[in-house]
Amino acid sequence: MHKRYLIGPDLGRVPEAHHGTLGVTAGAGDQTEFWLPRATNLFNFSGGARFVHGGAMPQEVVIPLVTITQLRGTKKEDSHSRKVSVQVLGTSHKITTPKYRFELIQTEAVGERRQPIILRAAVFEGAQAVTSVETVTFDSSSDDIEGRKKSILLELRSGTFNKTTDYRLVLREVETEAEIESVPVIIDRSFDDDF
Repeated sequence: MHKRYLIGPDLGRVPEAHHGTLGVTAGAGDQTEFWLPRATNLFNFSGGARFVHGGAMPQEVVIPLVTITQLRGTKKEDSHSRKVSVQVLGTSHKITTPKYRFELIQTEAVGERRQPIILRAAVFEGAQAVTSVETVTFDSSSDDIEGRKKSILLELRSGTFNKTTDYRLVLREVETEAEIESVPVIIDRSFDDDF
């Protein structure tokens, strides 16, 4: 006997208590029964502690169950941890000065399933860089899209440029050298600097 439970044979049923058998709840071999007081009630016995919560608490009688579902298709792809995406802002880029600023935006915030990315950026003619090469890290966890914008300033290398040549701004991941994005660029230098 205890203020919070009673265990014994042939207890029967009463409206003030929950009734059960140890054979069902605990897998015991016998048919010993138990009572648990309902709600905040207590069994009244003399002596013992002065403060005891009544009845069975949820954490004492509830067994949590976890359901695992295998994801398929796009949901599966979205559940994997991957690096954030980055895009170049603007649709047309025309370089007319020795230095040109490109605006880049991190499209997703860094979080549990999105990791930071480090990119190397330069303007290329084929496989040859015609500008300085800049490295930029995208690691913002801000929900504000304005807080995830960054700019890079690329400087043209010496040489002659033709506005009809195909130039491309290329963003490559530093770690894997994978090309993340490539956008067309026009270089129209009507005269070369004398400095």
